[in-house]
Order: sequence, then structure tokens, then C-alpha cells
Amino acid sequence: MKLNVTYFGMIAEIVNCSTEIIELDYDKNCNFRHIIEEKYPKVAKVEYKIAINQELTDIIETNQNELEIALLPPFAGG
Repeated sequence: MKLNVTYFGMIAEIVNCSTEIIELDYDKNCNFRHIIEEKYPKVAKVEYKIAINQELTDIIETNQNELEIALLPPFAGG
């Protein structure tokens, strides 16, 4: 499975890029938060939300070949 990951704000600074493609062997539901925090341990120290195909969730529950994932830090404003 191909994950098109986009990082925003301080998360992009931590991982030192704004986008990347992650290949994932997929055979069951998995928690993307665990995957990304294992790859980038510093990300675990900040607050963020995950959007998978524009839905706020940490869990990958699909066998689609390609997913769009965004890591969203807290936003300021009203």
C-alpha cells in the first residue's frame, strides 16, 4: 500500500519535509500514529491529528492501494 503523507507546520519541521511516500505492507487494520511515531520519535512529543482520506482518524481500515494522509498540528485562530 502506498501512503501519500503530507506534513504541516511544526510537524513538517520535525520530519524535515512537507511530503513523502511511505510503502506499507497491509494485511489488517493498523494505527498510523504508531507507524509515524516509530519512524519519527520526536513527533510523539507534539500534539497533532491525523486525517486519512480527509477523515480524522488514526486507523487505516481499508485495502486501497493508495491513501492520502495528513498530519495536522493545532491551528490558532477562530
